[in-house]
Amino acid sequence: MESGKRMHWSEAHALRMGFAVLCAWITQWYAILAFVAAVSFLDYVWRSRGDWTPGGSFGAANAITSLRLLAVLSLGLFPAGGAWQLAGIAGSILAADGLDGWAARRWRLASPFGELFDHEVDAFFFLTLCFLLQSRGHLGAWILGPGVLRYLFVIALRWAGPPRPVRGNRFTRIVAVGNLA
Repeated sequence: MESGKRMHWSEAHALRMGFAVLCAWITQWYAILAFVAAVSFLDYVWRSRGDWTPGGSFGAANAITSLRLLAVLSLGLFPAGGAWQLAGIAGSILAADGLDGWAARRWRLASPFGELFDHEVDAFFFLTLCFLLQSRGHLGAWILGPGVLRYLFVIALRWAGPPRPVRGNRFTRIVAVGNLA
């Protein structure tokens, strides 16, 4: 999948997740969020087949990311006993986050697909934790704000368009020289 198509998927994914967060927040039902995320990630994996790694195979690094995604999806579907148990499971998922990048570098499996896949799974993990904290009554609805920042950023980039070069002026030169001192 070429760069433009990955960006298009990322924008569509952000919109899907925004809609899912709204529905899940209204109903307080995590399954909505998990279902929409699962379908969106499956769409990405399917559309990117053949571009998963430089050799075209899915690869160990993407398999590790997929296992992390399954763990995140199940995090809210099987309620943890208490806050400490949730923290332990979340800590384990977080600890596994570095393994996929290590595997990709170690076995030369790094790809644009894997990079975006990993980033989006990380964003979904954070959103899931925020949603679970809110839905279990630990924190108010405000906690969903940090969880949706990645998706808002993707949509804002779409609306803002590509960055334009800014001409320098006397003030910017003074600031630049001041930063060198």
